[in-house]
Amino acid sequence: MRIIMHGPGSRAAGTVKSRRTARTLKRINENEGKITAATSEEALVENAEDLATLTISFENLSHGDLTGEQLFLAVYSDPELGYITAQAERHFNDWGKYKPGSAGN
Repeated sequence: MRIIMHGPGSRAAGTVKSRRTARTLKRINENEGKITAATSEEALVENAEDLATLTISFENLSHGDLTGEQLFLAVYSDPELGYITAQAERHFNDWGKYKPGSAGN
């Protein structure tokens, strides 16, 4: 299987970064300025949403008859497929995996 993802410098990555910052600030505000971590369930859902935003497509991977973002969310939020999530995260954060943009972009 192969996962095609937006690169770390993409607009999608910027959206995810902003979303993560907003979540952190919301948790701090809700807990009277104390830094708190998401529950494991919240973290699973949030991480699946973020990776789904970063994913363009899956090749040679199905999960029922789901397609597009519904497929991405189902795979990334399935604890039995956690190895896929872990690999997607690791490879996304490796800038060397992405080709630089053209000089005109």
